[in-house]
Amino acid sequence: MKILFNPKGCVLSPRRQDITSCIKIRNILQYKKSQDNIQHITMRSETMKKQEYLKQYLNKWHEIEQRSLEIEQLRSRADKITCTITGVPYAGKGEGGVPAADKIMEFQKILEAEVLEAMDTRQQIEKEIEMVADPREQTVLKYRYINGYTIETIAELMDLSDRWIRIIHSKAIKAFHRDEKILPASC
Repeated sequence: MKILFNPKGCVLSPRRQDITSCIKIRNILQYKKSQDNIQHITMRSETMKKQEYLKQYLNKWHEIEQRSLEIEQLRSRADKITCTITGVPYAGKGEGGVPAADKIMEFQKILEAEVLEAMDTRQQIEKEIEMVADPREQTVLKYRYINGYTIETIAELMDLSDRWIRIIHSKAIKAFHRDEKILPASC
């Protein structure tokens, strides 16, 4: 009797038992491969959650910068309008002054609260980064998620290659453990 192998490595022979065994082996291998894929997807999802958590501080600062720019534009417009109407430049008098000035002051207070919240977020994320054992991994995380540097900039600062920084970053993300009690994730 001749024994043949198909491309999947299963034995092909005229006997029914061999065909059934081949199917069982193939099913077991497919199941194992699907379990490996699920585990890989789960690990990737956890990595993405960690990165999103670490990005909270930078995201808040982008929002603050945007709001600050909006306030500055409102002040400029209010200055032009009040100067045109009253002949006196906008002085930001606030209470009892021009209604637009009151609104701008409200926006300014909101901005100040957002700045305080961002600073709290930064402190908590820095504490958690300091829990990573390797100092190089800590440095990469701080440069990336606190200072907002690109991988290329970090590589220049640390005098390493981009590829090596990516490796260190990957290890750092795996080593990073978020303390759920300190700061809840926004996502």
